[in-house]
Amino acid sequence: QITDNWLSNLVVSGTKMSSVTNYSGDPQYIINSWYVSSFSNPFVTANTNQMDYLWTNDFDLGKVGSVLAGAEVNTLASNYSAPGDSSLGNRQITSFFGGYTGKFDSLGIQANVRNDQMSVKNRSSQNSNSSVNATTGLFGLSYQLNPQWKVAGVLSSSFNAPTVYQLFSAQYGNPNLKPEQLQSFETSIQYAYEDSLVRLAGYQNRYTDLIIASGTPYQYGNINKATITGAELSANTRFMGNLIKLALTLQDPINDETKTQLISRSKEFGSIEISRQIDKFNVGGQVLGSGARPVISPTDFSQTISMPGYAIVNLFASYKIEKDWNAQLRVENLFNTNYQFWYGYNNPGFGAYLTLSYSPKN
Repeated sequence: QITDNWLSNLVVSGTKMSSVTNYSGDPQYIINSWYVSSFSNPFVTANTNQMDYLWTNDFDLGKVGSVLAGAEVNTLASNYSAPGDSSLGNRQITSFFGGYTGKFDSLGIQANVRNDQMSVKNRSSQNSNSSVNATTGLFGLSYQLNPQWKVAGVLSSSFNAPTVYQLFSAQYGNPNLKPEQLQSFETSIQYAYEDSLVRLAGYQNRYTDLIIASGTPYQYGNINKATITGAELSANTRFMGNLIKLALTLQDPINDETKTQLISRSKEFGSIEISRQIDKFNVGGQVLGSGARPVISPTDFSQTISMPGYAIVNLFASYKIEKDWNAQLRVENLFNTNYQFWYGYNNPGFGAYLTLSYSPKN
């Protein structure tokens, strides 16, 4: 707290992840749905080191609102190796951002601007380095009709940089990939009363240079234009001591070049979650579901097949041991449902995770 109306925060965080994928059975033979090959374990190794430096400054302007300004530097080093494929690269994104939020009687205003400068280096080749600069922003208005009802509208743009693997994979990478650019418009109406909140929103997202993997040869590339138009319904309420959360999205994801459904985008997905606080315990369950989606055919990379929809059940519980200590248990995919986002790549089955956390409070 530098002054009464100026709060400054500096956060430094780091992540190191390593993974090894082995195939069970005879380690000299890997059998999948469309070929047999003699590869030895470990089949896939991946290592990622990431550092993030974030500096934010909040300025309280009193009755006229607040201003946020800051900078962020994210560095990533990636090392991926598999039979016939590898990716070695570094990526750095340097960002500067600022924003204003204000409330004048029933009218709310938000305006943000952000600049991202990305540089990527291929450690396997001196000729595949790239850099890009993008400026994005957001402008939103809201109006409180009465204590329960509020309407809002948001115009925004965003930038999504390609990953090191998408750029430099020896088999699937494309060093000429462009970052995704998104222009978005959303309008919403919201009802809030006591412990209940219901929100209905309609949106349209227009993509330029959307990144997908397809074609022959199969590799990452950009779609010039794509549009996703949809509606979202969300609701939170308390009923007989239970907290209930609902979410449903219906959308039409279209490749504007081919007038077909976008690869790996479902037209409907949603969730329902019910939890209850019992003394020091919080227990609950969750169901996540998604409709069918088109994916690339494993036998003809220029064609698509339909990947079936799915529904999975998760359970969770937490216990407050003391003021600063908590224990959490989470069971994911309770019924060991077999489902995939991409053909041939199973998602995790049943799993149980126990966490002990310490969060000191003043």
